[in-house]
Amino acid sequence: FPIFTFLPLNVAQRIWDVMMVEGIVFLYKMGLFMLTRIHNIPGGGSINTDPLQKLMEGVHRVAEVDPIFSTPDKVIDLVKSFPPEKVELHRLEEMFKKEQHDRKNGLTST
Repeated sequence: FPIFTFLPLNVAQRIWDVMMVEGIVFLYKMGLFMLTRIHNIPGGGSINTDPLQKLMEGVHRVAEVDPIFSTPDKVIDLVKSFPPEKVELHRLEEMFKKEQHDRKNGLTST
C-alpha cells in the first residue's frame, strides 16, 4: 500500500488506523477516493505514458495541492461517505477472502 506513504504522515497514519478497524472495504473506498481526487487535480496533465508513473505523479501532486489532505479527519469522513455500492464491496470482499483462503491452502486460481 505504498500509495499512502506519499500523503502527509498524520493523514497516512489515520488511514492505516481506520483501515485496521474497518478492514478491506475502507481500503477499497480510500483507493477509489484517491483516484477521484487525482482525476480532479487542476492542470494535472502528465506527458508520461506509463499508467503507474502517471498514478504516482498524481499522488504526489494531490498531496501537495489538495487542501483536504492536510486534515486527517476530513479525509476519513469523506472516504466513509464515498458512494461505492455495498453489494459490489461485499462481492469484492468475498472474492478477496476466497483468494486468501486458496493461497493459504495451496490452491491456485484459474
